[in-house]
Amino acid sequence: MKKYIIIILFLTFIVTASGCTDIEDNNQTQGNTTYSITDKDPNTKHYDDNEISFDYPDTWNLSAGKYSVSLFNGKKQVTIEKPAVTAAYQSENISKKKVSATVPLPVEIVSNETINVDGVNAQKIVYKSKGDSEPSRIEISVDKKGKLYKIYCHAPPDEFNSAQTDFNVIIDSLELK
Repeated sequence: MKKYIIIILFLTFIVTASGCTDIEDNNQTQGNTTYSITDKDPNTKHYDDNEISFDYPDTWNLSAGKYSVSLFNGKKQVTIEKPAVTAAYQSENISKKKVSATVPLPVEIVSNETINVDGVNAQKIVYKSKGDSEPSRIEISVDKKGKLYKIYCHAPPDEFNSAQTDFNVIIDSLELK
């Protein structure tokens, strides 16, 4: 009898270790951040933590931390900064700061517009590096319920226009909690 119990325990261990069980736990932990990834659409994945959630293309990789989430696919990248708790990062303080006119910026503004992100107005600025003919970076600032979220999208100038579809999947599905 004792021999059968040992064999059953051994087989249970083998089955569990080989992944032949059907346990669905999509929770991921990285640092102090726990989030879940679910697949609603075969071409996208869904990221959700206690502050933000969004869809992203399934060909992209994700790295999450306490203060930001980064997505990347080759040289294309999106970073979403979560609001910091210090007063220095409140949107009122940031909007009052001015860029020094003595330091020339290595970028040019291509467009500056107001867009809608998760039901609130957000400022979207598209940049290109001086000397490049195509844009390469987007910066979006969203103030929701007194919290400032920043979204940075980057792609090489020759990939920037084709990356817009992937960027929009993330931006259009973004929910700020």
